[in-house]
Amino acid sequence: KSTFYQLLYQTLLHNWQFFFKSSLKVTGKVTEVNNSDIFLQVLRCFGQSFMDSDIHIFRQNVLALEHLNQKWNLYSKQIFVENLMAEFLSVFLQVLIAKSHNLLREEIAIATYNMAAATQDFPAFFHKFLPHFVRNCTNQLIDENQQAMLVQGFTKDTDLPSFVANLAKFVNDVRFYQNINSSLLPSGSVKF
Repeated sequence: KSTFYQLLYQTLLHNWQFFFKSSLKVTGKVTEVNNSDIFLQVLRCFGQSFMDSDIHIFRQNVLALEHLNQKWNLYSKQIFVENLMAEFLSVFLQVLIAKSHNLLREEIAIATYNMAAATQDFPAFFHKFLPHFVRNCTNQLIDENQQAMLVQGFTKDTDLPSFVANLAKFVNDVRFYQNINSSLLPSGSVKF
């Protein structure tokens, strides 16, 4: 598996022009997307790898995405933003909440930050993605009031250290609500 993902990464890294051919026009730089179906399939393979329990492959592929972003601005490409960003962000948050790859929480948090920051559109992350994620991905263990508190409690800081700290708080709050709501409380107990 590792070799397969390394091949996909190297293919994207060294053959970027197969997908994105740039041409200069009077108004500035225009990027055309060619072979978009292949591009999306390759990146969805990376996304699928994040569902795997192999921490080595997960780390390798997070670092590969980060390097592609650093070199080619992957996260700011319109095709990525429109078709894949929400999926990747959802998977990363679900992994953080599940603690399935807890050794990589810093790498995951930084990748999440870089995706949210890529288009200089933090409001889209805070006001569109986050409420949608909380509504749809919290396993119905969290009621509407708690969902609203989670969204409101995620401070809208846009610097990396604050964002990562707020993300960690958000993840812990989700886990707290899931645990408290799923535990069998005796009748008459206070429910948060």
